[in-house]
Amino acid sequence: MPQAVDSSALLDACSARALRGMADAALVVVEQAQRWADAGQSALHALIGEQTPDAWQHYPEGDARDPRSGYRWYYHCHDDRRPNGEHGHFHLFSENAAGSRSAPTLTHLIAIGIDARGLPLRAFTVNRWVTDEVWRDAAQVLRLLARFLVEGAGVQGEIGRWLAALTRLFAPQIRNIVIERDAVMAGRAAGGRRPNLRDDRRLEVISQCHLSLAGQIDAIDGRLSVGRTRSPRKPPATLAHHPECAA
Repeated sequence: MPQAVDSSALLDACSARALRGMADAALVVVEQAQRWADAGQSALHALIGEQTPDAWQHYPEGDARDPRSGYRWYYHCHDDRRPNGEHGHFHLFSENAAGSRSAPTLTHLIAIGIDARGLPLRAFTVNRWVTDEVWRDAAQVLRLLARFLVEGAGVQGEIGRWLAALTRLFAPQIRNIVIERDAVMAGRAAGGRRPNLRDDRRLEVISQCHLSLAGQIDAIDGRLSVGRTRSPRKPPATLAHHPECAA
């Protein structure tokens, strides 16, 4: 189960500028959700339609890639072991320019689990073996994640921009669990008792946290209101009643 992260403390540590950036990201998330809702869709429905997704199958097939930015993402679900309410999750990657054809060429940045309505439920990190990635430390991952964007035409471009906005909206929580990932790995590897920890299949999900779209937006809005530093692009007060934010 996702851990209970003290989101209040994480947001309290954010500057007004960071909060305004998160509010802008929230607007991107909600406006895209509104466009999907107007078409009778959600992020999930726009991607896979009415079909029942095949377990472990990547959507879209071959992944969504942006050759200019070097980022990619895909969505999939498992046939079992689903946390409560989770339909599946998006995996976000950066391609490594130094990679070769004989070695892994991707670095996993973060995974975002969603429910059947397309609402984000959790963010989590995974061990190296899960995606056969080129492992990078937390500082490198966070630098790459700050620039994540997968542009493109149609649905893939819409979801790519929506995912990028989600990573910015939940940046404090994501940063926290990426740093925690490295701390967990260092703690378990201490003393040399588990020298091949990154390939240890007993350890899959390393760190995770719960995400609440409505809760995050309300918390950001409250802090901006108290500081009298409202973003000019702040989501409307009725945002909590939007289908994308409904409980």
